[in-house]
Amino acid sequence: MSNRIAAWVLLTFIMAAPAHSQESPAALQPAASQIDILIGHYQTAVAAMEGADFETYERHIREALALEPGHPALQRHLARALALQGRSNEAIAALAKLVASGTDFSIDEDEYLSSLYEMDAFKALVLQVDMLAVPMGEAPLGYELDERDLLPECAWMSYPLIFFLLKKRSHRKSS
Repeated sequence: MSNRIAAWVLLTFIMAAPAHSQESPAALQPAASQIDILIGHYQTAVAAMEGADFETYERHIREALALEPGHPALQRHLARALALQGRSNEAIAALAKLVASGTDFSIDEDEYLSSLYEMDAFKALVLQVDMLAVPMGEAPLGYELDERDLLPECAWMSYPLIFFLLKKRSHRKSS
């Protein structure tokens, strides 16, 4: 009787166990995240650019943009890829999207866009970028920090506010 119970318990465990032994190790790995795929496309694109394979550069930048539409850095890379292939009008259109985002990538100093420098449309985009730097008004003073309270090593890093506050608190204790 005890053999039957043992066999029943063993059979129950076998039936309940997942059938992982049938799957390949790759199938057990988690799927690559969207950011990993995006980074992979970006790295492949940059390697292609450095190898002067501008069609591959463009293709992978477009794949990355499909995952992160409108990303300013990727938009700049798309304009570069198009300019490097001699597709000036398409490059200008890509730059227009970049400029419309309000991001200044100093396009007038970008050597990969040098084939566009003499185009009137490019010069107009440079003027638009310059206009972004013109002050639109005057902001009132929000707060002022004494120099001894200034912690620039916290301000430039993207740590949560709590880190900044804890750092400030420990700074006051040691003063």
